[in-house]
Amino acid sequence: MSTFPHPWRTLSQLDDVVVCWRPNLPGTKHAATDGRNIIWMVKNLLQVERRCALQHELIHIELGHTCKQDARIEAQVRQITAERLIPARLLFRAWKAALSIEEWAESLWVTPAVLHDRLDNLSPDEQHTAEQLKASARERGAD
Repeated sequence: MSTFPHPWRTLSQLDDVVVCWRPNLPGTKHAATDGRNIIWMVKNLLQVERRCALQHELIHIELGHTCKQDARIEAQVRQITAERLIPARLLFRAWKAALSIEEWAESLWVTPAVLHDRLDNLSPDEQHTAEQLKASARERGAD
């Protein structure tokens, strides 16, 4: 079993969903979906960007979002995306070794934006663990 969640494996199990590669999409979008069976994705994305965008669009399909969503729904989908791509066990293991948010995100195979979404939505138990890690780092003299 893979250590990291794998949205491409999830996609491969969905017989009726296809990815259509595009040179670009409106605005700064990396991907979009019809909410049923098509995901449009910008073809020149980095692999980590593709992974994060695919997970995001798969969640829209899972939730049946067939049209543009408001900011509240997008925030919910970003939160679910971050939680699925970064389980707590991986989040805290990688935290101990990272020197920057970019390095931390890279070690988790996500974009810094997805990592920020995960950190902004920690559960109470995860917040407690984070505080313990911060205190431990302070005791060791780390920032």
